Amino acid sequence: MRVLIALLLLAASMRAQVTERPVVIETDFNCDGKKDLALSNGSEWGNAGGDWGIYIRQSDGRFRYAGSAFFHPLAFHIERADDQTALMTVYQRAGGGDGSLVTYKITKNSVKQLSSERFRPSENIPDSPNHKRYEEMFSGLREHPLHRLYTSSEIVVDGQFATKK
Repeated sequence: MRVLIALLLLAASMRAQVTERPVVIETDFNCDGKKDLALSNGSEWGNAGGDWGIYIRQSDGRFRYAGSAFFHPLAFHIERADDQTALMTVYQRAGGGDGSLVTYKITKNSVKQLSSERFRPSENIPDSPNHKRYEEMFSGLREHPLHRLYTSSEIVVDGQFATKK
């Protein structure tokens, strides 16, 4: 019993570290016209980014956890699929110029990976089709971010819900 309590306390403290000062992206992840949240612990990222919990805004102002996706905050692209459903494509860098384009379907209730394709943006060859595709999807984030990326201590996560103070 003591071991179980110790493990529960350890798990709770680890979750608190992630949400105490999370890195936050605010944008409309499910294309319903309302800004949602993605929360991550930036201290755990590598060059390819990190794991993000995606929270969809509810009618009461809280944000409900829908699922997670692995991405870099400057390498994701969201497009509307239909009312309240979006497709998010992310570039996941693997190293040595290789990576993957991963597409997720995001609704008010879920984040589901739909596909993954090996992708090499060929950053050294500006005229390559893959480089052009990469730039079309992601270059705007460097120039005009569609999200707000900041560290905030004003996010409270309680179970499946997040709120802003």
